[in-house]
Amino acid sequence: MNVPYHAGLPKVTVNGYSIRRRPNIIRTEMESGFPRMRRRSTSVLTDVTVNWKLKLSEFAIFEKWYAEDLKDGVSWFEIVLFNGMGESTVVARFNGTPYDAKPEALGMYWNVSATIEVQSLPLLA
Repeated sequence: MNVPYHAGLPKVTVNGYSIRRRPNIIRTEMESGFPRMRRRSTSVLTDVTVNWKLKLSEFAIFEKWYAEDLKDGVSWFEIVLFNGMGESTVVARFNGTPYDAKPEALGMYWNVSATIEVQSLPLLA
């Protein structure tokens, strides 16, 4: 079961947001002729770089949510992300690297960034 996104946290910001689909092609060099290429899998993880601008109280919620609910980022969770279809709720988890948090305005705000891996972003039907 996926952990819900904490209601006390804001959406991710578009500042620094990026999407990078993982490679899904196997390429085999042939003795003669063109290399053979084929699809590795029908489901591919996508890495998404996300950022939050959090108030001090929201950062406290984030730290607890990450440490306890997500078991230090291991658990899958639901989050609203952007892609070519607009905003969509997707299933994601932290990619094994913890988040990075930097204080701003004497610690009253925190800029939190992380890379998460997404099971599948919605595509145009």
